[in-house]
Amino acid sequence: MQRVPLRNSEDGLNHRAKGGVHLWKLEQRPNVGSMLLRLNFNTDVAPRLLFLKEIGVEDSRFGYIITHNPFILTESLENLQSRVNYLKSKKFSSETVASMVSRAPYLLNFSVKRLDNRLGFYQQQLNLSASSTRNIVARLPRLLCGSLEPVKENLKVCEIELGFKENEIQHIVIAVPKVLTANKRKLSQIFDFLHNIMKVPHNLIAKFPQVLNSKYLRLRERHLFLEFLGKAQYDPTLPNYISLDRLVSLPDETFCTELALATLEDFLATGRLLLGVRKWYYNMCGFNKIGLMRDDTIVEDSDVKEALRRLPEAQYNDRMFRIKRALDLSMKQQILPKDQWTKYEEDNRYLAPYLEEVIREKQEREEWMKR
Repeated sequence: MQRVPLRNSEDGLNHRAKGGVHLWKLEQRPNVGSMLLRLNFNTDVAPRLLFLKEIGVEDSRFGYIITHNPFILTESLENLQSRVNYLKSKKFSSETVASMVSRAPYLLNFSVKRLDNRLGFYQQQLNLSASSTRNIVARLPRLLCGSLEPVKENLKVCEIELGFKENEIQHIVIAVPKVLTANKRKLSQIFDFLHNIMKVPHNLIAKFPQVLNSKYLRLRERHLFLEFLGKAQYDPTLPNYISLDRLVSLPDETFCTELALATLEDFLATGRLLLGVRKWYYNMCGFNKIGLMRDDTIVEDSDVKEALRRLPEAQYNDRMFRIKRALDLSMKQQILPKDQWTKYEEDNRYLAPYLEEVIREKQEREEWMKR
């Protein structure tokens, strides 16, 4: 991966831009390369790096910010300062503003009016106090610069599909802001297991909303193990109660000794049985028998095509080899010898991180273009 540190011998900014800039990412974005070539380091780049430094952004974050939002180098210093001043006027501390800018690179590209409208949306939509609104935005600053459509959709899902009351949704969001931007399918999957399989009522899920942000497989395997032991009891009014937050947050060994009252070996043995079921289903799907991985089978829409462009060359070439071989086998109605099937343990989601990045960047750009 190419990493090129920003350099300027006159003022030492090369030492402060420790994180470096991913040029390969910038080169793949339309018009960004030509824009950067027009910039003068001393008059355009250096003043904005110094501005970031002055508002408290860590040196190591410079590269990350510019890689994800090179357009910050074209924003006037007056506009950047006015947006920082606005956030401080809303009682965000200097440290919080610096942290927010570090984690949400597009934040300072949005006008004061846009930032104000976005804060107002969350405060009114969720009936939050100014303090609570500040709290959720400080913890998840991309709420101010990402698209509102996923947020609105998730709020509808929580109310209509999952059946939470308004005050329950409010409590969930304050505790776990990520629920607003979570993958809708994963959110529904976890809720369905909690409510319909584990029989946990809405009020208990709302009381321990961190469980909605947990890993589905961890939740499922631990519940099934407790059920096997006859200890899957999540009602706080009954004896031997197990709280949802401890169920998903404890390390495996602590979960076994304190909640399941069983050995780690027994838990792992049960996990191996469940893993066997997952492997069986994986082989039943069939794509691995012609040498494909799961991510090889994703339909190539525009987002997937962009994610593929960002793959390292070696990974892209490996993918094309697998697909070409699979097409040839399918034409001949053949499969590979069993020792050449893609193994469950070796099937990594190589494309998923790039695809998630593409979708997130697209949403941020779309919001920025609406200014």
